[in-house]
Amino acid sequence: MNSNDQKTSSRATLNYRGLRVKDSEAIADIMSKPQVFHGLSSMPYTSEMVVKDLMADTEHKHWVIAELNGKVTGFIYLTWPSGRWRRVASLAMGVSDEATGQGIGFNLLKKALHTGFMYLDFERIELVVYQDNEAAIAIYKKIGLVNEGARKAQVIREGIYFDSYLMGITKSDYLSTHNKNK
Repeated sequence: MNSNDQKTSSRATLNYRGLRVKDSEAIADIMSKPQVFHGLSSMPYTSEMVVKDLMADTEHKHWVIAELNGKVTGFIYLTWPSGRWRRVASLAMGVSDEATGQGIGFNLLKKALHTGFMYLDFERIELVVYQDNEAAIAIYKKIGLVNEGARKAQVIREGIYFDSYLMGITKSDYLSTHNKNK
């Protein structure tokens, strides 16, 4: 499929595409949803201006957007630094509460890993996930990311500090898994 991958069923049309300027409002709305906010390190009631700042870095960030029936329902982005760390990317993602359980997060993750390893030439892609986000951890493990350690009391939510996991996958591990699934 091309950059505007589409899946159509009798009920819904699911489309994956790149980021558009007009997406900032929809992404801010997704980031403010209870289930999404619970798993992100952003502040409550994410503003559109914060999202526009995230979107502004086009040199070190690549986004994939999921649309369900023409409505933005999910996002994922890879971000990477300059210099010696250039080949290591981090990712962040969110799927609207109304669209969970439909494979959108898994497909966004597949597309981001493929783009990161096969087009942006990363050697490693990693993320931080809160230890109580079991659904996200299951998706990350399913696609091949491994738990590489814990970070104690990394984030505060509702006045309580939570631990997180660092999870990652190398290009060689991705390629060996990807080639098995062809």
